[in-house]
Amino acid sequence: MSINDFQIIESKGAITETFDVQDRTNSGLTVTIKPGEALMQSGNYVVPVTDGKPVIGTDEFIGFAQTESTEDATDDGTVEVTLPVFSKTVIRGRATTATNINTEAKLLLYKQNCVALDVSSLKQTVDENQATDPNTLSMKIIGGDIDKGTLDFVVQQKVGYASGTVGQTRDA
Repeated sequence: MSINDFQIIESKGAITETFDVQDRTNSGLTVTIKPGEALMQSGNYVVPVTDGKPVIGTDEFIGFAQTESTEDATDDGTVEVTLPVFSKTVIRGRATTATNINTEAKLLLYKQNCVALDVSSLKQTVDENQATDPNTLSMKIIGGDIDKGTLDFVVQQKVGYASGTVGQTRDA
């Protein structure tokens, strides 16, 4: 994957925790997790978010990698992950189709839409092309930069780590 697909621009109480990453032979991953990648739970491990994910009620979204993961072909490793606080931590990422948001009027059409993430060519983007559905799609667009082709979003409270309280420790 790519470094800095997503950047946290307003942390508002987000915390960072260490998570396990399965070795690449058993996980099927071909490269390490890079800082800025969106991650979700898969069994006892975190993995990069796949295309069209995370979905409310199906996927457990974790957060965004802050370090490169340390697993290799045969040994499990770890990765530091920032856990966003629902509806408060603001994340920035590239729009899947930058021309969809290249004017203020176009960007306005996407604000408050709930979308998932797009993954193609080892890059994660905000998939503004998806129909908005707050019941299944977990990322809410709150703004963007028309010149840079980026969207700012927050994570909805309905999807997330552990008991549904991203931003709190596992024992909370």
